[in-house]
Amino acid sequence: MIKKTKNNIRLSFSISLIILLFSSAASYFSIVKLLESEQWVSHTFKVLENLDFIISRIKDAETGQRGYLLTGDKVFLEPYTGSQNDVMNALYEAEHLTSDNQNQQRDFPRLEILVSHKYKFIKKTIKDEEIGIPVTTAYLLSGKGIMDSIRSVVKVMKKREETLLTTRQSK
Repeated sequence: MIKKTKNNIRLSFSISLIILLFSSAASYFSIVKLLESEQWVSHTFKVLENLDFIISRIKDAETGQRGYLLTGDKVFLEPYTGSQNDVMNALYEAEHLTSDNQNQQRDFPRLEILVSHKYKFIKKTIKDEEIGIPVTTAYLLSGKGIMDSIRSVVKVMKKREETLLTTRQSK
C-alpha cells in the first residue's frame, strides 16, 4: 500500500512537472513572439514618423521661402536653412528601414527626385528674389505641383505602412 502511494505520488509529480515544463515553454515562445511583434510595430512607427517628418520639414522650407518672397527679409529663411539635409536624412533612414519591403523601395527613387526638384525650385525662387526677378504665380503653381506630388507619394507609402501596422498590431 505504501509502495503504491509512493508510485502515485511520483506519477502525479512527474505529470505535474511535464505540464509545468510544457506551460513554461509555451509561455516562453509566446513572449518571444510578442516581443518580435512589438519590435515590428515600433519599426513601422519609425517609418511613419520619418515620412511625416519629410513632409513637415519641406513645409517648413516652403514657409521660409514664402516669408522671404513676401518681405525680402532673410530672417524668414531660417526654417529653410538646413531643412534639405534633415529631409534627405529622414528619406534615407525610411528607405533603410523599409529595405525588406519591395513595394516601398520602388517609391523611394521617385520621392528623392521630387524632393530634389522641390529644393531646386525653392533655391531658384530665393535667388531670383535676391537679384530682383519677380516670381510669377504660374511658377509658384509649378512648385505647388511638385509638393502635391511629394504628398501623393508619401500618402501611398504611409498607407502601406498603416496596413502593415494593423496586421502587426493584430498579431
